[in-house]
Amino acid sequence: MGRTLRFRELESIVGQLANSLLSAGVVPGEFIAVLGRNSPQYAALHFGAAGAGVIPAHVSVRSTPEEVTAVLEQTNARLLFHDEASSVTAQVACDAATADVGRVLLAEGLKEFLEMMQSAPDLPDLSPEDPLCVTYSGGTTGAPKGVLVSHRAGCDMAGVIADSFGLTAQDIVCDDTAVPRSRSPGVVSTGNFVRCDLRAATHLECVGADAAHGAAPRNGGHDGANTVDRSRES
Repeated sequence: MGRTLRFRELESIVGQLANSLLSAGVVPGEFIAVLGRNSPQYAALHFGAAGAGVIPAHVSVRSTPEEVTAVLEQTNARLLFHDEASSVTAQVACDAATADVGRVLLAEGLKEFLEMMQSAPDLPDLSPEDPLCVTYSGGTTGAPKGVLVSHRAGCDMAGVIADSFGLTAQDIVCDDTAVPRSRSPGVVSTGNFVRCDLRAATHLECVGADAAHGAAPRNGGHDGANTVDRSRES
């Protein structure tokens, strides 16, 4: 059986993670890297980084140590969060990196990371256009390429998904795709947005989502249908 995580608990953990990242010296706009399988800790880290203005680079667990090192070098990531199954890959990748990269183990290591927080720094003000995360392609036709996703794009994707399926705060969403895939930030966000009084997609407004998602558009919402149409055209 899985573990039930309440929104109140998630919000608390997300806030602690955001503060801990800043306390650890990671500056808003800087990158961290994440290498792990789906877990509550992974989702919390995604939102915690968003609240701190820190940009997580989501790395596929299928990546080789050399590919992970390349991500660390491209992003100048200060920290690499990884699960136990990826420990060897993470260690080899960090050892090969030019700069020193701290490693944090999701689960037990994440708890220790939270305990390192000395104070609660002020969280930055974020714009919907600020980067939310970087996801990497599978690298089937060449080296994996990073795709920068904005907070606005994450909001739009979550809104389109919720509206397309008629989701409400009473629904349960099961996502069996890996978090590093390009659409997953929107899927992971969906549960939070339907909880936060999601309007019709023509007037999407992310109400009260700051603690769990960082920046969110509050005025002049986006037309979800137009968002889909634009993606088809591009």
